[in-house]
Amino acid sequence: MKPHEKSAESKNDYSKKMARDSATSQAAAGGQQRQASSTAGNVAPPPAGAAAPSGQTNVTVLVMDAFVPTIPEALADAIEAKFPHKTLSKIEGQPTYADFFLLREELFCNALLSKSPLGGGGHGHLGAVMDGVNYTIETGGATWVIPATAGMFPTFQTRANDNEKKRAVAEFVRDETGIKIANTTINLLRNQLLEAVDENYYMELYDNIFRYDRVAPSDFLAHILKYYAVIDDDILEDNKTEFEEPPDMSLPIDVYFCKQEDCQIIATDGVIPISEAEMVLVLQQHMGASGLFGSAYTKWRNKPAEERTWISAKKFFRSALRDAQARNKIETLRLKANRLLVIRDGKLIAQNDPVISKLFMEGRPTSINSADYEPS
Repeated sequence: MKPHEKSAESKNDYSKKMARDSATSQAAAGGQQRQASSTAGNVAPPPAGAAAPSGQTNVTVLVMDAFVPTIPEALADAIEAKFPHKTLSKIEGQPTYADFFLLREELFCNALLSKSPLGGGGHGHLGAVMDGVNYTIETGGATWVIPATAGMFPTFQTRANDNEKKRAVAEFVRDETGIKIANTTINLLRNQLLEAVDENYYMELYDNIFRYDRVAPSDFLAHILKYYAVIDDDILEDNKTEFEEPPDMSLPIDVYFCKQEDCQIIATDGVIPISEAEMVLVLQQHMGASGLFGSAYTKWRNKPAEERTWISAKKFFRSALRDAQARNKIETLRLKANRLLVIRDGKLIAQNDPVISKLFMEGRPTSINSADYEPS
């Protein structure tokens, strides 16, 4: 027998011996365990009300402590079905600012329609596609953060009662569901962007390992805006003129509000932002110049500076305009008999000559004789 063959045989014999010894040890341990169990089974339980043996602690396990919450799956098809824009407007070649603005608005609409408890709640997934500063402004102070998952179980406070644990479970399910929906929604929105823009204009964001999977939609938009959808001076000048244009008060006032907000967005994109204070000041000047608000305008001017925000200004002047329109309501047409008749005891004792009213209504009579409407 060759030396290396003898060595291999010795190793095999050693392995077999170790396996037999292990089996023998396990069998012995099993017998000891069965004997211990049998012995323990013959021990009489302690009498009722007896104190626990020294070193033993009684532990009460509630149902909530062992409850494993079920987190529903975030189905991509169900989320995408809510998007008003199933595909974004395709941009051919280098994006212009006009192309970019439309693309972003469509993406914002989709993000808003996917509901989320994150980012203050009530704003969908707008925070996933809008930069942090503008999101905080738009939402009145909220911030967009996707928290890390807490795992499979909620964490209960020490000595929490059953109701407190139920509340903790509900919050746990809400947050974990929100995290799943956020991740799925962001993937959908990112894919829409990748399909709408030629890859030549965002390939710098590519990672050899993660590809585009770790690029937030807001970062994608920021890249396109910074390097390709450039706002030139002409756009900014036109935007400034549009911002200073007073409202057409014959239109709903929301038309004016939206115009001003769009101007603020464009100015921010052009890195020459319009502050909230300037938004309020221009609104205040336009409303005052309209002559429709009277004492309401003075009441607004006298408010403390901290209360004169853009949101409160819109609410205040919308309400004030509604009141002004109610006071000065104009009827479209109301016919009256322009003739004075004095009747006493059923007898006509005086009258003036009838006034013939001229009308200018196409397809209608050109005059009305009020005498035709005298009482019988």
